[in-house]
Amino acid sequence: MGIYDVTVTYNGKTYTVEGVWNNAFKYCTGVTSITIPNTVTTINQSAFSVTGITSIEIPSSVTTIGQDAFNSCESLKTAYIGGGTIQSSAFYYATKLEEVTLGNNVTEIQSVAFDDCNIKTVIIEGNANPTVNANAFERALAST
Repeated sequence: MGIYDVTVTYNGKTYTVEGVWNNAFKYCTGVTSITIPNTVTTINQSAFSVTGITSIEIPSSVTTIGQDAFNSCESLKTAYIGGGTIQSSAFYYATKLEEVTLGNNVTEIQSVAFDDCNIKTVIIEGNANPTVNANAFERALAST
């Protein structure tokens, strides 16, 4: 099950997956790849913390990436974020995160969202013009 299914059937009723809840995959270090369907609108607090994912593509349907959602994902190298608000510490201590692409629908990057990363490249697509809070990239940018 998990977020791989776009729908879940329970007691004969079918539900659309709309969010990944708090701690859903936290400490699932064997999880190395995930696909987030366009039906998902929320990735909640610590949803994927301490997993082994290497890249993530977050669709523009997502309006909120919660605090610590990808905290300590130490294998994560690339992230495409299609939209929404990236809350504080969302990618904290993703120490191998080198490339971040911000899609047109990213609206805000909160303080220390990318704290303690190793970002070498930030790509801002098209008309993206997010509000970037103070210290959003605190200790995140790789030195050259």
